Amino acid sequence: MSNCNSTQVEVFDGFMDTMVDALKVVEDKEDWGLFIDSCFTHCQSIFGLSWNSAISPRLGNKTIAEVVGDWYHGRSQGVKEIDCEYPCNPTCNSLLPT
Repeated sequence: MSNCNSTQVEVFDGFMDTMVDALKVVEDKEDWGLFIDSCFTHCQSIFGLSWNSAISPRLGNKTIAEVVGDWYHGRSQGVKEIDCEYPCNPTCNSLLPT
């Protein structure tokens, strides 16, 4: 992403906006959960580095593992964490797989 120009970043942000709009149908579903960050990285749920580590992306000061755990174990109802547009999240890390 650091090599992208402003037009390319706008396309990336537009994709996120479209995806978030498409997921609005689940907003009222209390038993569903979402964790949508704006970090440009792949496979956040299969690598420990991005799933739950000191450099994992965070939303609401929680890693994806913590948010999924809250949702799965019923510690929080209707877990829906949605990030702001790239590059706003300071927890996005260049060490994560892209």
